[in-house]
Amino acid sequence: MKAEDRDSAETTMAATLDRITVGRRTYLVERVNEIDGPVRFVLHDPRGRKYPLVPHPHRPDQLVACATAVPFSRFRPTPLAGVRFAVEDDKLVIAGADAMMGQDG
Repeated sequence: MKAEDRDSAETTMAATLDRITVGRRTYLVERVNEIDGPVRFVLHDPRGRKYPLVPHPHRPDQLVACATAVPFSRFRPTPLAGVRFAVEDDKLVIAGADAMMGQDG
């Protein structure tokens, strides 16, 4: 893919997607419309990596990021370890501090 094509594709993607900032990194948020699968959103980082957001096993109202499988490693940690997300008003947001501690409120 040529640099111009990649830049125009990234510009088109950025125009249609929301953004969320975690730490110092800003991710593009893509909503997944598949009803059957567990993935609700995909975060795209600036380096081109994708992190699907799936329901937390113990708190299905919250989402956690998981790393995609790579051929050279069985496990690759995400830069989003410990961060939980929630959906409010049909938008992806970072879950509050009470959600991080596991308290229902």
